[in-house]
Amino acid sequence: MERIILYSVLSIIIICNEFVYASDCNIKYVFKENEEVKIADCKNKGLTFIPQDLPGDINVLDMSFNLLRMIWNSSFVNYKYLQELYLSHNQLCYLSNKSFEGLQKLAILDMSENLLNLSKVYSAELFHPITNLTKLDIRSNMPQPIDFVTDYIYSDHAFSILTELSFLRIDMMPLPHFGSGFGKMTIIKQLHFDSCYLVRLSNRTFQRFSSSVEQLTLRNCRLHFVVTEDNALLPFPKLRVIDFFGTFMHLKHALQLLHPYCNKNITTINFGHVSDVSIDRADIPYVLTITVDIMKNLKTICVENLDLSENGIVDYEPGSLFSFNHPKCLRHISFKRNRFMLFSDKNLNEIQIFFSKTVKLKSIDYSYNAVNYVMKNSVTSNSDLNCSLHSCVILPKSLEKIYLSYTIANTFPIIYLIVPKNNSLIYVDVSYSNSNIAILILQIRVETFISNGGDYSFAWNQLKRSSYNTLKTIVWKNADKMMQ
Repeated sequence: MERIILYSVLSIIIICNEFVYASDCNIKYVFKENEEVKIADCKNKGLTFIPQDLPGDINVLDMSFNLLRMIWNSSFVNYKYLQELYLSHNQLCYLSNKSFEGLQKLAILDMSENLLNLSKVYSAELFHPITNLTKLDIRSNMPQPIDFVTDYIYSDHAFSILTELSFLRIDMMPLPHFGSGFGKMTIIKQLHFDSCYLVRLSNRTFQRFSSSVEQLTLRNCRLHFVVTEDNALLPFPKLRVIDFFGTFMHLKHALQLLHPYCNKNITTINFGHVSDVSIDRADIPYVLTITVDIMKNLKTICVENLDLSENGIVDYEPGSLFSFNHPKCLRHISFKRNRFMLFSDKNLNEIQIFFSKTVKLKSIDYSYNAVNYVMKNSVTSNSDLNCSLHSCVILPKSLEKIYLSYTIANTFPIIYLIVPKNNSLIYVDVSYSNSNIAILILQIRVETFISNGGDYSFAWNQLKRSSYNTLKTIVWKNADKMMQ
């Protein structure tokens, strides 16, 4: 009897505390798409239960960064106008079958960064009240697995009812098996696997998903070397964004996955750091020379944003890395943290031809590279500089940003990068670089110039010719030489 009384008292205290905490929630109004939205901001209040005394007409409830462990039946029935519910960064490990009862208008549900086991928590009835859901985020719930050899069965019977879903962010297990229920998400556009333990990307991995997917994220799968099969992306003919950054499968294998998209338009291909020294093998060496064969798929694709950073690239064959069939498509390209010479005597003409065709190129990132090269020949080009005496490359007029920070690039003789008149260049970063590659800006339009840890003379010689009408930001810190 005493235990029962004590338990009752403790329960009353907890419930009373919840009402106290609830009163701490901030109720605010914002305009979203010309409509007034009522928000209950209950973030980081130490709450262990869903408060029941909030206004019944709230549209958004943010319960993230609290201490929730369970969601009981009918926890949200008082809030039938909820459109967005945020439960991330709690300690959720249990959801009752009717946790979301009464939330017929719910469109966005975020339960990321919790302890919700994919194989145990999601019952067939769980999502029945919220079939209008368009965005579901349940990433970062699964702990690092120990067993890498057994197929992991996803609860497709729970997810099959979410036919209006257009966005899904979920954990990726080592050997995933997605059942036929996932194919009923026929209008899904974005599929993201941010918490990733994948060890094999096979031709069957995505075969159950709808062909409607346009964005695929498979980031930081580095628990184990990811074995790939060339047709793994074949179920997604409409892909426009492919983001595999930090997934260790080797650049050569990643580029082989692109064959379904030959001669198609892709907005973004992010294969940054898909090679790593930890997976260095004789057949897939980390120190990599890009060949014509490695580029055979990528070169045919009309790609706007391309990231090949941090992949151990030390060289490239003529007719490979800069031989795109559709160079006019390129907007942004990143080669940072590699070790190849961007401009050398064997490819200077090829680079110049490439730049002359990239009429929409906005940015080049060649930061964190370190090379030394002795030129055997020079290249002539039409410019204000006498290129009969120097090796010159004219950069495209469309270029807006150049990143050359932390770069060691010493050539003999000096290479001149010429930014022509009527250019679009507004941002230059040459911080902590040791290079004798000269940049000649024929008409200054730069708004931001960053030259930390370098030689002041380069920046000063460039900018003293300017009227300073365009400059908004100049950053010169820890430099080696004072202005003359």
